[in-house]
Amino acid sequence: MSIRSARRSSHSVGKILLLAAWFGLVAGIVEGVLVWGLQRWHLLAGPLVWMGSTGDVVWIAPLLNLILFVGIGTLLAVVSLVIPAIPMFLVAASLFIFLTLLDWIAVPAIGRLSVFVIPLLAMGGAVEPARWFICRQAAATEFLEKSFFWVWGVVLALMVLQLGNRWIVENRAVAALPPSASGAPNILVIMIDTLRADHLSTYGYERATSPTLDALAKEGVLFEDAYAASSWTLPSHASIFTGQYPSVHGADDDRPLDERLPTIGEEMQELGYRTGVFSANYYIFSRLNGFARGFHHFTDHYQSIGNVVTNTLYGRAIEYYVFHRLLGLEHKLGRVTAPLLTEHFLTWIDQNQKKPYFAVLNYYDVHAPYIPPQPYRSMFSEQSEPGGKINTDWGMDNIYLNLSPAEVQGEIDAYDGAIAYVDDSISQLLANLQERGDLDNTIVVITSDHGESFGEHGLFEHHNSLYPEVIHVPLILWWPRHIPGGVRVPTPVSNKDLGATLLYLLGDETKGVFPGAPLVRTWSAAESPLHWPYPIAEVEQASWVPAQHLPYHGDMKSVISPEWQYITHETFGEELYDRLTDPHETIDLAQTQPASPMIDLLRRMLRDLAP
Repeated sequence: MSIRSARRSSHSVGKILLLAAWFGLVAGIVEGVLVWGLQRWHLLAGPLVWMGSTGDVVWIAPLLNLILFVGIGTLLAVVSLVIPAIPMFLVAASLFIFLTLLDWIAVPAIGRLSVFVIPLLAMGGAVEPARWFICRQAAATEFLEKSFFWVWGVVLALMVLQLGNRWIVENRAVAALPPSASGAPNILVIMIDTLRADHLSTYGYERATSPTLDALAKEGVLFEDAYAASSWTLPSHASIFTGQYPSVHGADDDRPLDERLPTIGEEMQELGYRTGVFSANYYIFSRLNGFARGFHHFTDHYQSIGNVVTNTLYGRAIEYYVFHRLLGLEHKLGRVTAPLLTEHFLTWIDQNQKKPYFAVLNYYDVHAPYIPPQPYRSMFSEQSEPGGKINTDWGMDNIYLNLSPAEVQGEIDAYDGAIAYVDDSISQLLANLQERGDLDNTIVVITSDHGESFGEHGLFEHHNSLYPEVIHVPLILWWPRHIPGGVRVPTPVSNKDLGATLLYLLGDETKGVFPGAPLVRTWSAAESPLHWPYPIAEVEQASWVPAQHLPYHGDMKSVISPEWQYITHETFGEELYDRLTDPHETIDLAQTQPASPMIDLLRRMLRDLAP
């Protein structure tokens, strides 16, 4: 190759890479603005509905598209060197214009138009811009060269503004907090998403799944009969945050938590607490669903490289079609593991130790797909790789798969292994707090938002009913020298009363912000368990769950007494179970004559207790 030919090839490669970089940044800027704007108004649809809910997308999308487009441009440049006869600059221009338009069209159109129609629209829209670009190569190249650094500057400015603004807002808000009480304890609420109580050794399970929680329960108070207010994440978390049942706070189906009711975070701020949420369930327990109110720091999306990548249009497409469909990836790229979540939390508390903190950690590793790392995955199984078949990461059609008994047992084994994995992670978290000298003056709460079904009542997953396997959750309170050790409370309670309980423990129970009764009274003999309000659970009709799930067909409500569980379904009617003689609730007594007076009593009680 002559020197002149080499220079031409080098110049051609440079132009192709300039094209790639320019269009990658511009495509990403517009994508980020579209995602941010549409997400704020809940207008994204289909697989994009859970994309990142913060303004970070306005600089993350350009950077990710830059990497993708430059990667494609590099391949085209290599081909142009190998086969110089191909007018690769023209091919590259046409391709990048198409990819840019595809990006801009797909963001608002996915979930509304066919995936086959969207590329056709982008191809049609790309014809005239590509023709103009090809006919005016010199002028177009000059424009790209002159404007590139301005485009790059816009991206950097967006990044600095977004990150800087969040840092400034958080630090100003913390600085403006009122003084906290002298010796005020830190408060750590650990939500283990999808954890049913009866799979913990703490609650008598035959497998040693939870030695760390066992130890906390022996040193604190264990509620043997605690219930979530619903059987899925959104309404259950909203109940814990507001102290209200779902029929009051209204966060169910596709409605986020609104601003009508005060949250536990807001109350803690008034007491001088620095507040933070660290959510591995970034789809549901997110700022997008209204849970950031009252929290200085809220971490949901963008905690891992995988989650950063999949919060762009092309990143999400590559995740699904390449990593999942082609390479068999079991879980989403952005899954936040327990150690990573713990790391983010510890980094946050180290940033400011002048104020006590109130933090909520949501660990997601127990949620389907049940695929903890080894050796936990096969810890309780004879199979080498159990679990992973019930997989809601890729939609709701992976729940009812007609699994064999051995496959169902594999799912249970892996689920139990995931519990052990989170339990070990909590042990490491507490050890880190002990090293910092924080643990002795920290209130630790262990609970869950709901449980999980493994074929009981013919159901799988959790947003499926109000049976015990999906609403009976762990609840442990631990605070050395302030909460008695080794206490087991048999009274049925609702974990929605955590807000009232924490305010009571802090000596601020007189405000009456949360309607529930402080759970302290169940062990302090200040109130007889016989007069304790029976817990309620509710779940709304949902058209997006599988038809096998009972809420697909109508609303459900339940009330739990020490002896009975009463369930009513707006389509299927009433059920009644004797909890003492039939703890697994296999015999419905609702249609038997002796049960009629009890049904009448519980029906009236549910009506009276319900808001």
